[in-house]
Amino acid sequence: MANTIKLGNGNWATKEGSLLAYNDERNNFKPLPFTTTRASSATVVNKQGLIETVGSGIPRIDFSDDSDGALLLENSATNLIPYSEALNISYAPTNMTQTSDYGTSPDGSLTSTRLVLDNLTDSRSFNNTSLVNGTEYTFSAYYKGVSGEKTYMYFLSSTGGTTLSKEITFNGNWQRESITFTAGSVSNYTYIVDVRQGASTATDFEVWGASLEENSYSTSYIKTVGTTQTRVADTCSQTPASGIIGQTEGVVFADFVINGNAFPYTNIINANKNTTSSFSMIKNNSINKIEASVWADADTTISSLSTYSNGQRLKVALLYKSGKILLYVNGILEASSTNTFLFSQSITELFLSDNVTYFGYQEDLSFNEVKLYNTELTNAELQSLTTI
Repeated sequence: MANTIKLGNGNWATKEGSLLAYNDERNNFKPLPFTTTRASSATVVNKQGLIETVGSGIPRIDFSDDSDGALLLENSATNLIPYSEALNISYAPTNMTQTSDYGTSPDGSLTSTRLVLDNLTDSRSFNNTSLVNGTEYTFSAYYKGVSGEKTYMYFLSSTGGTTLSKEITFNGNWQRESITFTAGSVSNYTYIVDVRQGASTATDFEVWGASLEENSYSTSYIKTVGTTQTRVADTCSQTPASGIIGQTEGVVFADFVINGNAFPYTNIINANKNTTSSFSMIKNNSINKIEASVWADADTTISSLSTYSNGQRLKVALLYKSGKILLYVNGILEASSTNTFLFSQSITELFLSDNVTYFGYQEDLSFNEVKLYNTELTNAELQSLTTI
């Protein structure tokens, strides 16, 4: 089988504006660079498990969930809290002690904040008066406390919106916790700690890295120092040499996790986007199914039988050949079609998580591995390739 593109699987080579994939067809090992862009700095979890800031355009290989790393591609997001680490909080009771720069934070610096409360009626909050009524937001922060002890996050709006409380059980290490809510019309309070919920609540712990995003989930940490800060969207694409993408048959494979998405579709991979000759795989979030499409002046779309959730690791392969279109997900043949087709244009581009133009929706994904073959594979090979 002719494996024309290999990306990831623990083998990462990055520099500003470029991410190397490889071609080992006929045992001739050649680098194939993907072009990457992001017009801002961004954070990622490095091999040492620390949050690290990387510069504009540098691809982010994230090691938060896997020692082999994963390519992190995210949409644009803004942290609305102006002091993410200094924790300039608008309301704090007098019987709460705060110690700044207390301990080692998740980025390795001595910038955590220790909070000690002397009774069970205290709370500490951000007064988010600038939030838009009826809009969904997610607040997140890093917590560290004695394993087994508890505290609470809390959101309260004085007029409208939602009222939510989330219990946090400490595991003894730094852990990121989040709460998603809908803002009301005035005085929206996000409580980083609220201990009015019960006598078992912890009263001594560390916090760091607060974020407030107009989103239904939290994205990678965005540091702020005195003002709001925006992380610009990542892009990753390649225009490979002739022969890399099969023009009459082939297989595209992706091992990935969708980190979170509130939009109708999550675009995973597509070739020749917005043309009459292309192939793609997406997740249809309205039905939580994986779909694959082959466009050759007319559309052939096949959909998985099973449903899949965001945060779940998926291995998906699409085989495209006139009269034989197959979709494998996690070792199972989920869908097939015998439709015939003929591409009227050459397929010359490959896009990972295109978060601007395709479908017009936004995506946040982590890619563990991507492969491309310019010939078909057997069913046994497709099953083996996609088995978790």
